[in-house]
Amino acid sequence: MNRREILRYAGKNLLLAVVYMLAAGIGLTLSANESSVALLWPPSGIALVAIILGGLRYWPGVALGLLGAHFYLRSPIPFAVLSSSGSVLEALWGAYLLQRWAEFRPDMNRVRDVLSLVTIGAGLSAIIAATLGVAGLWLANFISASELMLNWLYWWMGDAMGIIVVSPMLFSWWAYRHVRWRGWRLVELMGMITAVFTTSWLAFIQPIGPIETALTLIAFLVFPVLVWGALRFTPREATTASFIVIILAVWGTLAGNSPFVRPVPGRSLLLLWAYMNTTALFAALLAALWQEAEHIRTTHKTLLSEVHQTTTFAPESPVERIENLLKQRRNAQILLVVLLVPLSLLILGLLIQVLTPNLSIWEWRLITIAFVTFGAVLFSYFLLESRDRLYRQVLSELVERRRLLEVQKDLAEHAHRLQAVTRQLQESEERYRTIFEHSPLGILHFDREGILQVCNNRLVEILDSRMDLLIGLNLLQDLQNKEVIQAIKRALAGETVTYEGEYRAVTSGKVTPVRVLFSPVLAEDGHILGGIGIVEDITEQQEARRALHDSEARYRAFIAQNTDGIWRFETGSPVPVDLPEDEQLDLFYEHAYLAECNLAMAQMYGFDEPEAMIGARLGDFLPREDLANEAYLRKFIRSGYRLVDEETREFDIHGNEKFFLNTLVGMVEEGKLVRVWGIQKDVTERRQAQRALQLLQFATDNAPEAMFTVSADGRIIDANETACRRLGYSRDELLQMYIADIDPHYTREVWPAHWEEIRQKGHLVIETENQTKDGRLFPVEVSISYFQYEGRELCCSFIRDITERKRTEEQLRHIQKLESLGVLAGGIAHDFNNLLVAMLGQTSLAQAKLPAHHPAYKNIEKAVQAAEKAAELTRQLLAYSGRGQVELRPVSLNQLVQENIHLLEVAVPKNVRLTYALAESVPFVEVDVAQLQQVIMNLVINGAEAIGDRPGQVTVSTAVQDVTQAMIDNWQHRGEAVKPGQFVVLTVADTGKGMDSNTLNRIFDPFFTTKFTGRGLGLAVVLGIVRAHQGGLEVSSAPGEGTVFRLYFPAITADSVDNGDGMTGETAVSHPDAPSSTGVLLVIDDEKEVRDAIADILAIENIPVLTAPNGKDGIRLYQQHQKDIHLVLLDLSMPDMDGIETFKALHQINPNIPVLISSGYDNTALGHQFIDQKVAGFLPKPYNATTLLQTIRKYWHTTNQQQ
Repeated sequence: MNRREILRYAGKNLLLAVVYMLAAGIGLTLSANESSVALLWPPSGIALVAIILGGLRYWPGVALGLLGAHFYLRSPIPFAVLSSSGSVLEALWGAYLLQRWAEFRPDMNRVRDVLSLVTIGAGLSAIIAATLGVAGLWLANFISASELMLNWLYWWMGDAMGIIVVSPMLFSWWAYRHVRWRGWRLVELMGMITAVFTTSWLAFIQPIGPIETALTLIAFLVFPVLVWGALRFTPREATTASFIVIILAVWGTLAGNSPFVRPVPGRSLLLLWAYMNTTALFAALLAALWQEAEHIRTTHKTLLSEVHQTTTFAPESPVERIENLLKQRRNAQILLVVLLVPLSLLILGLLIQVLTPNLSIWEWRLITIAFVTFGAVLFSYFLLESRDRLYRQVLSELVERRRLLEVQKDLAEHAHRLQAVTRQLQESEERYRTIFEHSPLGILHFDREGILQVCNNRLVEILDSRMDLLIGLNLLQDLQNKEVIQAIKRALAGETVTYEGEYRAVTSGKVTPVRVLFSPVLAEDGHILGGIGIVEDITEQQEARRALHDSEARYRAFIAQNTDGIWRFETGSPVPVDLPEDEQLDLFYEHAYLAECNLAMAQMYGFDEPEAMIGARLGDFLPREDLANEAYLRKFIRSGYRLVDEETREFDIHGNEKFFLNTLVGMVEEGKLVRVWGIQKDVTERRQAQRALQLLQFATDNAPEAMFTVSADGRIIDANETACRRLGYSRDELLQMYIADIDPHYTREVWPAHWEEIRQKGHLVIETENQTKDGRLFPVEVSISYFQYEGRELCCSFIRDITERKRTEEQLRHIQKLESLGVLAGGIAHDFNNLLVAMLGQTSLAQAKLPAHHPAYKNIEKAVQAAEKAAELTRQLLAYSGRGQVELRPVSLNQLVQENIHLLEVAVPKNVRLTYALAESVPFVEVDVAQLQQVIMNLVINGAEAIGDRPGQVTVSTAVQDVTQAMIDNWQHRGEAVKPGQFVVLTVADTGKGMDSNTLNRIFDPFFTTKFTGRGLGLAVVLGIVRAHQGGLEVSSAPGEGTVFRLYFPAITADSVDNGDGMTGETAVSHPDAPSSTGVLLVIDDEKEVRDAIADILAIENIPVLTAPNGKDGIRLYQQHQKDIHLVLLDLSMPDMDGIETFKALHQINPNIPVLISSGYDNTALGHQFIDQKVAGFLPKPYNATTLLQTIRKYWHTTNQQQ
């Protein structure tokens, strides 16, 4: 196909689309209900004509027109897709059925073509469009489920009527496009069109009177005019006239002027539809019948003309007699129809008014419509009867001409023997010779010996020979066909014999089927002079019989090989149609049986051969116990023993559920139903597919994740209910939107590149943001899969709301940052503690060596104080990291708060009022009292500072709460080993200025502060203390609404409360001031400054000291001086071999060696690490000389006593 052909093809499809859209606009103006379902849908007829005349290549034009119409109307996607698919399939399926099965010819000059167009083209194909279109209306929420059947009926009626009304007119205009009317015929045509328009206008648009009966009579006065158009012109003019009537009838009815308008819309539509159907069928059928009659007349005229050429002596030409007869009958028929319709209407109206004065006008109209239809059928019968009479007349003429031929032959023989006849006989002989020579039949004459005397040229042609070879031929001796020889002998014996068979030419060998009539030629005295033969070439007749036989064979093959089930039920005993329904049903189930079916039907029920089903009773197929079956049969009775596309639920021989779509017609003879013919289609798979589709749709709509189907241009073509709920849009709104409308990151400019990535990879998982209808953005994770469906590129997106996950991840990152800072702070504090040990030890040692009046004493004292402040700072850093020194003991939070009320009131300014809301009874918690006091003090002071100079309030409260794991997971901060259970809640709330979200997210960061003089460690220390106590923390605040801190501490049972001092491994023992000078102290620490400070301090007490920089050297020294070493001071954090490994190695050497652990971390944590070890005690860093000496004295004496 070159470029020009492509452009021409595209132009034709575009033109078809434009015409279709215009027709759709006209159809929508004829809409009869709120769902915009038109009672007359012209596009259906246009589409069918385009496909049949132009071929399947024009379906894009139909589809383009449909999509254009839906785009103009802004139809929802499901409705547009389903209705467009239904209309295209309707045209394709109707064209296929008409051309493949019905052998449809679009010239509309045969009755069978009109009936095929009505039943197949309109009745069957419109089912597809109606079903899919109404499904689209329902999915688009235009109609409810209860309105499906009524709207389906309207849709089917509209599409079917569009085909019945529009298609015959377009077909006939195409078939008779070369017909031109001129002169008086053109004037007559214009008069007929004017009469149609005027009558219809007065009946439907501008009624001329208020009497509905008169208006109805005017409405039916168009039928004589339609008869005029059908009999005087071609089907083109007849169908155009009916189209004008129908358009004005629909227009008038919708405007409320028509006589068909009723208070109940359903009755109006039924009357109008019946009128339109009657008008269209009447015009089309009458025109087709008349065209068939004209064709028969022309054919017979030609045939008689050929016969007439063989007989010229008849007193009146047979052709003229036949033509006169046809003219007389046609004029009589026209007169009959013209007088029959109005006369029947008048008589019927008078009878109805007299006999049934109470009959409603609606019922009168229905009876009138039925009567007019009956009149049309009666007229058709007259035409068919006229055709049969014409056949009989032609046959009679042919027989007469045969007898005349015999007479002519006798006269010719007599004239041959009697040469003294008169001139009249000579002229007769001349006429015989003319007939003889020009006869379409071969004629031969032979004498008593069987010698051929004369023959005409036609015989030479039939026998494929030459005249010189035939004349003088001895038929009894030279012929090889014994049957022909025997027939000739019988003719010479006085019989008239007919032979039919094949003749093989002597010269060419050509075989010709012939029919030969042999008869004797008698003299005046009765003796036989010879014989005559008439030979007819019956090749065409045999071909016609063969074609008829083939046609019957094809018909039977069509029935046998049809994929639809075709069957015939016999009622057994004829069922009177006037019996009540229940009695008719009883007779059906009692006597009806399957008499005939094809293989397709047998296989539908699981049988291999149709014979296996023959004789089955009705109850075997439709058990009476199923009420649906009885309702189905009642509907069959009520609908006049006709059903179209009714569904039944049945079972095959294996018990499998089957669904069939049935069309059945009952045969009524003499008021009794005798048999029923039916066609059924197995729609089980379709029903199962519908169920599966409904289940899939339900699962999709109820899926926990939002789902979208998106086209290549980013348009949303489907979305589930979850997507609608999550985004706040309705389904219709989403189907009008693009991805760019809900995702600001994928605009229409960005989308093409994103779509190309989807195509290439096939599957993508991305994180982005969606925007709800109210403008809120939320994070989502989108899983995208690319696929192709019906030639379209699409992708399916599963969208998960990850707001909670993002929040959790943000909390986790914040916790990890805090933990990292805690580790950093702990490490810095640990290293700084080692330096402080040296600083405090050396400065306190120097201070101890100087007298109080020494000039440097004050300076050293200040240095000691500064170092102690630094030590306090390191303790805060360790507390933030959760590794500070904690001394746990059971405490009542209520008692702790009450004991510190005075201290708290002193710490807050006077404009701030402290209030307390302590629970009556709270269980004990195991805490470090000093640290918890610090927590309360920090939170109260922070609250007071947030209030500022204006009056405000800080409230301290306690409560008891049972905490679940879900609640723990929602805490903003918590310890590492928090478990569900009973917790004591400490709440500190203020009425200060509050904090925004950015400040709230950073308040626990070390060194972050909003105060001019703050260090940024207060809340960080609070958090560290809470985590160290395996508790949890929540904070809530908003600008102008104050701040609330909730601290959760695990409660302990009464059995866990210990009245001791809570110290682990320590005993309050009085010792002498100085340890014994015997023995050596082994110091193992990786910091040289610490080792030197300890040695210098212990030198005052004359305690010998061995130092080791690491664990390995310490073990080596202990092995060398094991007998002298009384006590080991071991640092916990050392490189290579830490304090725990060193401790274990020392105990392997001597399980009784006392070891004093020194560390800047929590004693309790250390106690857990050495829970199974014999640790003499703990010495927390940093410490001064006094603390060191006191601790050494304490454990030195204990060691000596043990030794």
